[in-house]
Amino acid sequence: MFESKAVLYALVFSAAVSLVSSTAQPETLLSMQTPDQTQVARSTVNESSDEKSCRIFVQTFYDWRVSLLVNMFCSNSLKGTGASQKAISAQEEQCRVASAYHGAEKMSLDRELSPKLLGYVKQEEVLQTKEDDVGLDFDPYLNTQDPSPKFIVDGVRIQGDHCWATVHGYDQGEQREEVTPELSKTNGRWTIDNFHYKFQLNEGKPPQNDDLIHMIRRYLGEQKHR
Repeated sequence: MFESKAVLYALVFSAAVSLVSSTAQPETLLSMQTPDQTQVARSTVNESSDEKSCRIFVQTFYDWRVSLLVNMFCSNSLKGTGASQKAISAQEEQCRVASAYHGAEKMSLDRELSPKLLGYVKQEEVLQTKEDDVGLDFDPYLNTQDPSPKFIVDGVRIQGDHCWATVHGYDQGEQREEVTPELSKTNGRWTIDNFHYKFQLNEGKPPQNDDLIHMIRRYLGEQKHR
């Protein structure tokens, strides 16, 4: 049930989203390279073993999460409807991009999330069902209600046995979503402890920092709203 949550959130929104292609946000030295070339180059330049293993783990996680959206991008064809050719072409392009993740390695929230974070996620799910409520009205792993069909790990930071990964979603070469998973390493294996966000709520004002655990705690009534 938890693995399909991203799909359930996304299906609420229109299938005719804007045309999508993918690009990474390269460093200056890599600015002339394509996204895939940038990823490969970034992964081999001055990267420690922990940085590399964290980046690979997080990228695999996001490839899997995006793979759950393939049905949204590829089903319910707009052909034969009153949709414009632009909308039909957009849907076909979204399907093409998303289909690249169809064979992504299968993962499980039960395994990839830390026990603490998983416990809060399950509590939120239970209350959501009990109250017949939308709960958190966005996909907390992708930080969006209208997902881009490509997410890239653009950087990682290691401190002790913890890792923070900067992940962006890309749409038509434009950087859209941003989310920072926080991970810890136990017995040589990474697990995700939390997801950090920056929400631009008011134009011209600094973004508001928040994280998934505190958002769920407020939803459960454990913590007062700011």
